[in-house]
Amino acid sequence: MVESTHDVVMGREEVIKRYRSWQRGEPDREWAALRLLRRFSPGLAPTPLRRGWTTVVQ
Repeated sequence: MVESTHDVVMGREEVIKRYRSWQRGEPDREWAALRLLRRFSPGLAPTPLRRGWTTVVQ
């Protein structure tokens, strides 16, 4: 059985991805990837809005 690494809460204006683990830098990697995609391929992925210690808001 595969365990999920995060929880997702979908709101009307944003999606919050809350990581259960961050020892491997999961939130940092997600944030960096979303920012690069926004810069070099706008519209391909959700726009990163803000991030917290264990969350990425898109």
